[in-house]
This record gives sequence, structure tokens and C-alpha cells, in this order.
Amino acid sequence: MNLLAVSCLLVAGSHRHLIHAWRSECDLGDFEVEVSFHGLGERSETNARKCRAVYLSDADLREFSGDVSGADLIFTDSLAHVPFRGRRGHVHFIENISEFEVPDDLDGIMHLKTELLSVLMPPKEAWGDLAATVFEQARALLPDHIYTEDGSLETHAAAFSRYRFSLIVEDLQKRTISLALVRSIAHHTIGVFNGFVELGAMFFNGVADFEASNFNLVETMDTLKKHNEHLGSLWHYQRIIQDQLQYRYNRPFEERLFSQACSVCRLHMDPEHVPPMVFVGIYSARANFEKRKAVRETWGRVLKEVYGFKYKFFLGAASEGAALDDVRIRFELDTHDDLIFLDASEGYRMNSQKGLLFLEWIALRVEAEFLLKVDDDVYLRPAPLIEQLRERPPTSYIWGYFDYISPVPREEEDNFYNPPEVFPFDVFPPYPRGVVRVLSMDVVRLLSKASRQGRLSMIYGDDPCIGVHLRQLLFDPQEPLPSITLDDFDNRVFAMEPSCHPNLWSRITNKTWAIHHVSPDQIRCMWTSDVEAGYYQDSTQKVTLGLSTPLDMLPDLCSCASDPAFAERTDLDNLRRETELILNDDAEQPTQTP
Repeated sequence: MNLLAVSCLLVAGSHRHLIHAWRSECDLGDFEVEVSFHGLGERSETNARKCRAVYLSDADLREFSGDVSGADLIFTDSLAHVPFRGRRGHVHFIENISEFEVPDDLDGIMHLKTELLSVLMPPKEAWGDLAATVFEQARALLPDHIYTEDGSLETHAAAFSRYRFSLIVEDLQKRTISLALVRSIAHHTIGVFNGFVELGAMFFNGVADFEASNFNLVETMDTLKKHNEHLGSLWHYQRIIQDQLQYRYNRPFEERLFSQACSVCRLHMDPEHVPPMVFVGIYSARANFEKRKAVRETWGRVLKEVYGFKYKFFLGAASEGAALDDVRIRFELDTHDDLIFLDASEGYRMNSQKGLLFLEWIALRVEAEFLLKVDDDVYLRPAPLIEQLRERPPTSYIWGYFDYISPVPREEEDNFYNPPEVFPFDVFPPYPRGVVRVLSMDVVRLLSKASRQGRLSMIYGDDPCIGVHLRQLLFDPQEPLPSITLDDFDNRVFAMEPSCHPNLWSRITNKTWAIHHVSPDQIRCMWTSDVEAGYYQDSTQKVTLGLSTPLDMLPDLCSCASDPAFAERTDLDNLRRETELILNDDAEQPTQTP
């Protein structure tokens, strides 16, 4: 193996100019970032401060016998060594998949899908018993629809473009991400695949598997014909999945790798000043005295006393007036020193401007791995999220409760109302709701920079607005963001309503980390419940974490959320009706049926 296949000092010569043209994260002054592929290059004789990163594929790691002890960072696509979208110590996951190219006319390509099934075989030297069995049956039933994997765009286009389903016979043993599966989704083809598919929470709704033991192609095709009757819903989910993959694979692999290496190395530039993992920004309003007080007395203590993290409340513009609230807020600032005033009007409609000023303030004043943004009407259990972030990449990363294909409200009374002249599209891009969300700081810095340079368009509604701005960053001609991972696996830890009523679509359960729309009294009640259950140990001097509690057995908070008004809600019934409408909607399907 050539252990020094590629070695690139991002700050050397022409590379410096080239890299800076698309990634300001790599502008680290005299601190050098060196990235090698397939092995660690020989250390140069310079005295420059340097961060050395190496990419080793799953295949490299299975064969590798070299020494990488001199590497500061290791990047790999091996799921055996690090989870997808994860990190373990200095080992980070990234897969060697380049730009995700979706055909321009998705509706048109779907109408060209006149064939039911293709079979994509691995190279013959990689066949096992299953591949041999599939090939023999496919040669008898589908002799003109068999293709052999070679990784090329041409082969994948042939295997996917005419087909509604494709049986992908790769036997990766869930060691890495399948390039063929990713490209099948780009072509709006339903992959029939037994490998690793956990690239997003929706993936299970947009791919299919097959029975590998005692494989029977006739039975598999019969099952797919049943799926074909509801193809509209499968394609609906695939539109969501396409967005996720477009965001993750926005630029070529080398750019994504260099970008992430720069962002992670930045965190280790000064061993004497290692940034904290999290900075917490809490959205508030000037009049919300009691909410801020409740946060300081409860879960804000966990952030400070258990983890040592700083938090600030972010409010609208300050006032020099003599009204009672103006005077109170000055005393509050003097007492706690945790209020930040942004030059924006307060109110839900104005939160988009506040959101950008918030990010700009953070980018200019904070060093951390992640920004954790929370609303002040939330009861948050920080520990599960913080412990999870220890294993998430501090670059190109967003966590939260995501809305996909969310319709743009055209009714003026709606908080997210946007007239066509402000936002002409029918749906918003994907966005994380503002109740609780996490952004890696490189994303914060790029959003802030684009905002200060006037490169971001404004719409109404802070939540969808950040989705629009992320989309603009991805396709920005000046400095496109190479990748964003939308981590949407934790929707069930949110309760968007402070109730345990079983017919709510987002209710409090024993798995809940964050509860929205709670009053100060409810925040204190929930805190007391957690303390009495032993989840926290609360003394007058310091709060500590209590008993180790499984994440699906968190203390019951229903006694703090007994509003009878929620009993009249029919959220789940409405959701079932809407789902049935989608499942039975054949409008998206081609008129010709194979």
C-alpha cells in the first residue's frame, strides 16, 4: 500500500489560496493543517505548529499495518471503528462519497420509470453464496435488468433511472456507507438493500429490505408489487431523504474532509486554552423575568454546576426608560450578569433578525465546539444531550427537531406568514425548530460571516429562516458549505406540548429531554419531580447528577402537566387521516404500470 498517497499542507503555497477561496475555517494563521490519505506521511522538518490528520478507509483499516501514532486526528468511513455521524476520541467518521446530484426534473424522471426492478450485482470476485443465488434467479427472471457494480455514474444511471426498485446485492456487512444506495436515492429509485441505512430518521420509510436466507426472487418481486401500489408515499419520503443527502454530500469528498479537518484542528490550536464543548444561548424577552428566574434555579444550575458551561439570556434591544420593567431589568443584569441585549425589536415576527444578531454575537465572542440554543419556556434535562454531544462531530453538524417539506403559510395571522414577494416557494427548506437546537460552531461562524456581508435573504419566522440561510450557505457561490449533517434521530425526546395526553403527537413521556411551552411554575414542579425521583441531588451548595437512569425510564413529569384543555386535542387522529391521504394518493405515480 502506498502510505503517502496524498499529503497536502493546506497553508502551503498555492493550496493556501485555493482552500481559502472556499473555506475560511482553514485560515488559521501560522497553524498548519496537514491531511494525508491512506496513511500518515513523513513528518516535515519545519518548526511550524501543525495538526496532522489522516483518512483511512474501512478497507485500509482491515489491511493497515502502518503507524499512525503521530496523527492528531483520524478520519474513517469504518462503522466498525466509529458510528455514523460520530466520533470516538480523536477518530471521526466521514465517508468517501462526493457530490449528491439529483436530476433537475424529478417529476419527469419518475414518469420515465416504466420498469419494476433492476438487480445490481457486486463484482464477481466479491460474490458470496447470496450473490450467486441472486444472480442465478435474476438470470432466469430478469436477464436484461442485471448490472454489475463498478462505482461509475454511468452504471448507476443505467441501473436506476428506469426502475422503481433496485435490488442492491452489496455485502458490506454494515462496515460502511453504500455508494450505490446513496445514488439510487438520487435517481428516486427505492433501494432494496440489507446493509447500513441509518443515515437519517426517515430512511427506513424510503428504502426496503429483502429476505436473504432462502432468497426467493419471485416472492421478493411479489412484495415489491405491493409496495408499488403505494409508491407515492415512498417517493414522498425520498424527497426528504434527498434533502438530507444533498446537505451531507454537498461538495466533493476532499473538500468535506479538508473542511472538517480544519474545524476540528482549530479546537486544538492552543493546548493551554481548550474550548469548552458547549456554550448555551437562551432566547428570552425583556418581560420574562419569572421564566429566567425559574431557569436559573433549575436546569440552568445543571449547566453551570455539573458541567461548568456558561449560558446567557438573549433579549431584544435595551431601553433607557424609567418604566418599572426597564428598572427591574437593570437590577437583574447587575445581579446576574447573564443578559445580552440585541439590537432587534421583540416579538415573534421579528425573531428572524434577532436570530442573525444572536449568531453574530456568538461567532464574535465565543469559542466552543457547539452552540446549544434553548427557549426560556422550556424544561430541559441537559445531561442526555450533553453526553450525546461528546460522541458527535464538532463540525458541519446540526441537531434538533426538524421540519421537512413544511408548507409556507400564506395566511396573515400565522406567525410564519410569508407573502410570495418575500418567499416565493411553496415549502420551506429543512429547518431545526428553535425550542432546542445544536449547531457546531463552524456553522455558526459561516452563518455570521454571510450575515455581516449581507449575503443572506430574510424571511419571517426565526425557525424557517435559519433553514433558508443554511440552504443559501450550501449553494453560496463565494463560500459554499461543503457539508451539513442534519441529526434528526431524536424527535421523540421532545414534547412540543406540556401534556402527557396520549392523543398528542408530541407529548411528555419517560424518554423526554425537552418540554416546550411550560410556565415558570411548571419548570419548578418538573425540577422538584426530578429531584424527588433521585435524578438530581440538590443541595444548597451544588446540584449533582443522581442515580444513573436509563434514557427510556426518566422520571414521570405528568403531575406537573395536567391542563385538561389538551384532552380535546385530536393530533394523532388527524395525523392518521393525513397519512392515509398520502398513502392513497396516486397523483405522483406514472400512468404506466410495469
